[in-house]
Amino acid sequence: MRRMRTWCERFLRKRSSRAWFLTESNRIACVKRMGLEAAGAMSRSPSAKRHTSSVSLKILVDMDGVLCDFEAYLLEQFRSKFPDEPFIPVSERNTFYAHEQYGSIKVELKRNITDIMSSPGFFASLRPISNAVTCMHWMRDIPDVSVWICTSPINKYRNCVSEKYQWVEKHLGFEWTKRVIMCKDKTLIKGDYLIDDRPMIHGEEQFKPNFGKHVVFTQPYNCNVTTEWRLSLWPERKDKLLDFIMFLREGLAFRD
Repeated sequence: MRRMRTWCERFLRKRSSRAWFLTESNRIACVKRMGLEAAGAMSRSPSAKRHTSSVSLKILVDMDGVLCDFEAYLLEQFRSKFPDEPFIPVSERNTFYAHEQYGSIKVELKRNITDIMSSPGFFASLRPISNAVTCMHWMRDIPDVSVWICTSPINKYRNCVSEKYQWVEKHLGFEWTKRVIMCKDKTLIKGDYLIDDRPMIHGEEQFKPNFGKHVVFTQPYNCNVTTEWRLSLWPERKDKLLDFIMFLREGLAFRD
């Protein structure tokens, strides 16, 4: 027990100021794993845990607002097409659906937003969020980790569906197009974790979603959500991503 506690304390001290692992409950949970197979792997070293675990992990990753910088491009297009209309800076967005917040300013702005989103080329032109593409490739290379893109098309789907596939092929490669799950109800999709910017995931199975735990990817409109599962950005370093995956394997809460 002393050896295990010492390892946990040393591990916590090594985290940077932007630590992935902050709560006292996680510290206790780490110690309680003494005597379990998972604890044996952890006690050897963090790197050994990362590469020797036999636990299979299925991670679902949303596109808009998680892989693609939806908000920045929407604002850019809105200001270009409607330069005389009031606009909302990304930092002041407070509803998941942009058309709702714009519609509260002026009714006709709601239609302007939906027209932009459904126009040809919009989804294909979204820029990747910083480090998202690199992290997707890193996760794909981790043994026993299965990564899928899980995204919902907009109601006016004519351009959206095909352009999401185009985006994936352009930025991640053709093989990733085979790992796209497109659906309106994500609660029906089986997984262990869903990384998504939506504050609450609604659907037929919303009280016990098949996707497992919801990791909230931080955007201005979800900052008021209280959760033990939050990812504020994609890490720049591979070792930070491996730490993130290690915590998912252990089922420990985290907020970066």
